[in-house]
Order: sequence, then structure tokens, then C-alpha cells
Amino acid sequence: PTPKDTSQQSSKAKDKGKAKKIEPEKPLKRKEQIMIDEEVARILKAQMQAELEEANCKTKERKSQHSFNYELAARLQEEERGELTIEEKSRLFVELMDKRKKICKT
Repeated sequence: PTPKDTSQQSSKAKDKGKAKKIEPEKPLKRKEQIMIDEEVARILKAQMQAELEEANCKTKERKSQHSFNYELAARLQEEERGELTIEEKSRLFVELMDKRKKICKT
């Protein structure tokens, strides 16, 4: 007879094919589902609002750029005619940049 290793026997004896029973996930109750749906709706609304604000800012920026280009062209024409002084040009340019900054912030 060969000597038996008791550590191997005891582990086999303990494990009789019984595993922990895994409970299936219970379906959510109606109130819980409503709360989750509301949270998802809030998150989606916030994301959509952020995207809309970004699109609006880009639109304002494009309009501002178009307006800037138009005003710049008009000023360049005036400059060619020599109607504006350097101080007037500087003041108008600063005003234009301030307007552009305000538009982008809103």
C-alpha cells in the first residue's frame, strides 16, 4: 500500500461540487427605473446644452469674423484714401477686438 497524502484527500472531500449560488440580478422596481431614466435624461440634456452652446459660440465667432473682415476692408479702403489718422485706426481696432471678445464670451 502506498501512503496517501491527507491534504489532497481533505480538499476533495470538502469540495463536493457545491458552489456559491449566484442570484440572478433582480429587475429594477418601477420607481428605481424612473429615477435612473431621469438621471440619464438630465445627463443627456446637459451634454446637448453644452454642444448647442459650443455651436452657438462658433456661429457667433464666424459672424463676428465676417463682420470683422467687412469692417477691416472698409477701413483699409478709408486708409487708402487717407481719411483716418493712426490714433483713429488704433482706437477702432481696439474697439473691434473688444466687441469680438464680448461676443465669444456670451
